[in-house]
Amino acid sequence: MAYAAANGNGEHQPPSNTRPRQARSFSRGLVSPGAPPTRPEILAEDLPLAAELAAGQRARAAINSPVSETLAAENGAAISGGTPLIRPRTNMGGRWKGGNSFGHRSVIGGQLPPAWLVILGAMVVLVLLAGIATVPRLLDGDDGERVATLVTGAQQRIAASNAQADPAQKRALLTEAQAMLLAAREKGEDAQTERLISEVAGAISQMDNVFEPQLVEAVVSLEQFGSKPVAVTRIAAGNETAYLLDVNSSQVIAVPLNGSEPQVVFSENKDEKHGKPVSIAHLDQSDLGGPVLLIADTGNKLWVYSRGDGLRSVSFAAPGNLSISDIAVNGADLYVLDSGQSTVYRFLQTPQGFPNAPLVALKNADLSDARRLMVDGEFITSDADGRVHRFLAGGQTAITFSEAGIDRPLVAPESVQAMADQGEVAVLDASNDRIVVLRRDGGFDRQYRHKDFEGASAFAISNGEAFMFSGGQLRRVIL
Repeated sequence: MAYAAANGNGEHQPPSNTRPRQARSFSRGLVSPGAPPTRPEILAEDLPLAAELAAGQRARAAINSPVSETLAAENGAAISGGTPLIRPRTNMGGRWKGGNSFGHRSVIGGQLPPAWLVILGAMVVLVLLAGIATVPRLLDGDDGERVATLVTGAQQRIAASNAQADPAQKRALLTEAQAMLLAAREKGEDAQTERLISEVAGAISQMDNVFEPQLVEAVVSLEQFGSKPVAVTRIAAGNETAYLLDVNSSQVIAVPLNGSEPQVVFSENKDEKHGKPVSIAHLDQSDLGGPVLLIADTGNKLWVYSRGDGLRSVSFAAPGNLSISDIAVNGADLYVLDSGQSTVYRFLQTPQGFPNAPLVALKNADLSDARRLMVDGEFITSDADGRVHRFLAGGQTAITFSEAGIDRPLVAPESVQAMADQGEVAVLDASNDRIVVLRRDGGFDRQYRHKDFEGASAFAISNGEAFMFSGGQLRRVIL
């Protein structure tokens, strides 16, 4: 930069606008020439008063003094205790917050877990690992070994059943063997297992001893008889007529076996002093005018019906406290069951009926639950709970039929009926739609099933023929 220009004499002349040297400093050169700008006006109202500044200072001092004192106290304690004066923050604040996700603990407040807790946790982990490794093998098991055990157990029970004389024990062993073989089949089919299953099923079927009757035929339908559906609870049959006790209409219906129309022969009638019929029995031979039907009613009266003489009342010396549960006949005599007094009375027949005081034919506590009675030289009763009792000579000893070997126990059996050979008895098991034949020793012998047995309510055997009421029809059954 040129600070001077040469004149004609060769001398340098300073510029006309230059200042003295002392006035040409660097800092002054920074200032632009001309007058300085006007200063901004100061607004007095924007500045707080000195009194206000002093009041704000005192307020901040009052607020911060407890904090300062606390910090001073902590720093003093830190100095005397040897701990650092500055504590690291557990939460650094700001936008990022760890949330203690790394398990960070305060140096002063945090503590390590006790040793026993660490050991316990390690043991739990080991147990879980061991369970994961071993439990699946235990659950799955060795199927081959399991099947072999089940089949062996079944074979042992089959062998034991073959040597067992007691039918009940024999059935129990076969049932256990069948269950084991079916469990073995679930693990996988095997030729030996299937053969044993078939063998056991055949043995059980043989024990069930199910037969179909030789003949089941309808004698007459009573579905349209009377104003109410017929509900038969007792059947008494002679050579030419079967009699049905209908509890729905409190009447007795005579059904000729030659196909003639059925008719009502007795019904409840207060005007004629007919009580509700309780039970019926048929006398094949009597001094009362040939074969007759005996009807006992709730008034403890006895009625006789025959086709020739119709219905009439006969002498009946009923005890004053008698409550008739059922009646039966044997020969010419009448037997009356009074389960309330655990007694069976015997009434001797005369041409006038049964006018003499009865004899106590049987008295036993096991009669208290009896609801049906059969007499054929022995007394056999059936109870509401399904039990069947046989009373030996003298009536002091009662045998409860074991029904040993039966597949399903009897449920509320109806009247027990003597079979033709007198060595067996038959009973209607209406709940299971079957007729069951029992031996006199109480064991199960066989059973009869048929589609027409469904809904059966009454059953009787007379002169080798059986009669059943089911499905609104009286049926003849040949076993």
